Amino acid sequence: MRFTVKAKLASAFGLIIVLSMVAGGIAYLKLTDMIHGSEALISRANRMQMGAQIEIKSSVAGESGEERDHRARERDRHVHRRHPQDAGGEQ
Repeated sequence: MRFTVKAKLASAFGLIIVLSMVAGGIAYLKLTDMIHGSEALISRANRMQMGAQIEIKSSVAGESGEERDHRARERDRHVHRRHPQDAGGEQ
């Protein structure tokens, strides 16, 4: 069976359209993955920046990490004594 010139051109253009759609779909999926990856990196960088700011504030205030941890434990212990239901106890 022989293809006419018209059939050959139509099938070639159809193949190009299908291949373009496949390439567009792959590009869309990869772009979506890249967006999710960049959002994760940005949120991680923001958390690191906030942590660095906390460390700077505590070092400026003149307290070490141990002092800050001790103060936090004391605050939590005080809160749990006043509100035992928050600590999982009964009233």
